[in-house]
Amino acid sequence: MKRFLMGFALAAAVLNAYAFQSAIDDGGYYYLDSDEAGFDYDFEDISGDVSSTRVPLGGDDSEEITIGFPFEFYGTTYNKFYLSSKTVISFTKDNYNYNPESIPSPSAFNKLGSSVLGWWGDLNPNLTGGEVHYQIKGSAPDRRLIVQFTNTQVWGGGGNITLQFKLFESTNIIEVHYKRIYGESGEPYVVGIMKDATVGLQQFFGTGNSVQDSPPAFNTPFAIRYQRTAVGYKYQGGEPVELVEPGTQRIMDIDLTSLINNEVNLSFSYQGSAGVSVSGPASMQLAAGGTQALALELSALTSAEGFYDIQVLVSSDDPRVKSFVIPVRLHTYQLEQITPATNQAARRVSLSSDGQYAALISNSDLAGTGKTGSIFDVFRYNTEDDSYQQLTVNPVSRRCDLAVISGNGNVTAMICNSNLVPAEPNFGTFEVYIHDAEEGLISRIPATVNAYSVQGMLDISYDGTKVAFVSSFNPVGKNSDGSREVFLYDLNAKEMHQLTRLDNNNIGNIDLDYNGERFVVVSKGNTFGQNPLSRWQVFSGTLKNGLERQITLDNNDHSWMAAIAADGETITFASMAQLAGANNRYNIFTATFRGDDIKQVTRSASYDSSWPKLSSDGSRVAFLSEGSFDSRGLVNNAANFEPYIHDLQRNRTYMLADINSGADAVELAIADDSNSLLFRGNGDWQFGNNLAGNSQVFRIWGMGDNKVEGYSEEKAGLPVITLPGDKDHKRITKKYEDGGALWWLLMAISLAAVTGRRRFKQ
Repeated sequence: MKRFLMGFALAAAVLNAYAFQSAIDDGGYYYLDSDEAGFDYDFEDISGDVSSTRVPLGGDDSEEITIGFPFEFYGTTYNKFYLSSKTVISFTKDNYNYNPESIPSPSAFNKLGSSVLGWWGDLNPNLTGGEVHYQIKGSAPDRRLIVQFTNTQVWGGGGNITLQFKLFESTNIIEVHYKRIYGESGEPYVVGIMKDATVGLQQFFGTGNSVQDSPPAFNTPFAIRYQRTAVGYKYQGGEPVELVEPGTQRIMDIDLTSLINNEVNLSFSYQGSAGVSVSGPASMQLAAGGTQALALELSALTSAEGFYDIQVLVSSDDPRVKSFVIPVRLHTYQLEQITPATNQAARRVSLSSDGQYAALISNSDLAGTGKTGSIFDVFRYNTEDDSYQQLTVNPVSRRCDLAVISGNGNVTAMICNSNLVPAEPNFGTFEVYIHDAEEGLISRIPATVNAYSVQGMLDISYDGTKVAFVSSFNPVGKNSDGSREVFLYDLNAKEMHQLTRLDNNNIGNIDLDYNGERFVVVSKGNTFGQNPLSRWQVFSGTLKNGLERQITLDNNDHSWMAAIAADGETITFASMAQLAGANNRYNIFTATFRGDDIKQVTRSASYDSSWPKLSSDGSRVAFLSEGSFDSRGLVNNAANFEPYIHDLQRNRTYMLADINSGADAVELAIADDSNSLLFRGNGDWQFGNNLAGNSQVFRIWGMGDNKVEGYSEEKAGLPVITLPGDKDHKRITKKYEDGGALWWLLMAISLAAVTGRRRFKQ
């Protein structure tokens, strides 16, 4: 378990007595890793043991394995399980699904059932050097079943993973020992356990990139132990992580739960840090099978900045309760005005994925170049050295209306009506320009598009190679009626794509995912015949297929301001529609990219919320609101639009600023890592810096990082052929995987599916 200590250290004797363990899930399971006291990596190589049994798993395959002793998992006793080629043990489902996703979830449970995920990904143990064995060791009642994957590669070859599961008799402990892991070699992976659609522990989730054997979530050798606990803790559905404003105090309640049938006496001690102090009760009596809150009193110094780790040491006189440490992380967030008080007007803010760079438009001399007049130019801001770079120099009567920065911070897309590329004259139409920070050059996409230059009508992929915009022109010959449609230009391929066929001039905004392969758009269009009353609706689609579906299906009210997470799996929007119960104001919603599982984040019958944005993995949504939603009890007394961030996993909401005036925050942008956000407004959020009430840009940071990675597209499986009398298609599957005439026949049928199995983010 990763942990960071700031400003203090525990004595070695204390660390030897206490282990850091995870929060428990609703089934009472927690995990512990080999970095902690009392549990060591112990890989017992059985690949060369003549007593072991080889499992002939194909690339997409599973086999039934007899455990050899009764084994209890989440309260149910099993004598066998299904072992899949994807390093997954399932107690309930014979499957080999190769499309990993976060657990627990209804979709993941439907794929795997009750399961243990060693390294769930698109693996193929049937490639050269790959082997799978199992063996029972020890004597009753202390036997252990070992299942070992050796030299397992990813589906298309490359990478290497060697791991082994251990299932222990009597204690029902599960261990997974990792001798080698291949890194993020273009393949997603999930590590954890799952009982059902809602109960489970996700130890790690990673998504691939193009670098072979790049460091994954942990370093080998490494081991993880999953077991049911006598006493465990939970905090708002997850690990104890909180946001706190410097110079404030607050109470944090951590739930302690007993899973044994008598009262338990617990004792506590506390380790604070230089920036944050912590105190709480010295002891507690926990009822049999009961849950009780441990109230921590936290105080953050006014000088606190960044994150701080504090620790609660828990012990008991009951021998069934092992001493453990509850690690608590506090993120102290800061607010600053990044445009100078002399700035007259700034707008159209966007952030890079890590929050280091921002793009915005201003009519003032932010970079000290001597800029005069009131013409709006594009600027690139570096948060590390608080510096501005002016990207455009527009003459009188010309301007830039939109700018958005790429996730890597290197490319800025702009919509301007100025002659920024002399070799390609602009006679006053709004065209799409690209600024490359590494080359210091501006280019123009090779088409006259007269792009729509209203806020929200421009977006860019992480690497800056794909730019989406809105135009009523006909650059690809598919927009003869001249309606406003969404187009995407691929700078690498030098190709223009028309993404929508809305046949409607009303487009609200567009938003791209990390790759620029998935998008959401707001429109009054009726492409699918589901919007006869021309309400503002949310649609989603892909670069490959164009517009694919209408997400919001309420024809009585409008939905607005849609955004998609970098991983392409989650979307968010504001809506007045009754999509998840009664609703009569603009509230914030989330849904999956495919339109499933619509959830309402805010519920107010009196105040509106707007500008929702998502973290890279969709676990956090930032928004602006007039309402009071803070989980800590803070109240938005002025009912002006203030910035909020909501943790979807813990169902906690934080108001991040409050000036107690009528000035509204607008145009929210969030970094993909969700550690920082930008907004603009004419209020004095950093007291004394905006007394003139100009339109300034403000930055809030310190909310904690989320990993920024890509996603993988769902893949179609190879065709399933069942011969008469063959009830198990796996035997047929193996034949064409292992070679022979039948394999070549099937390859001819499924070549497209095989060669196009995945697309990955770089």
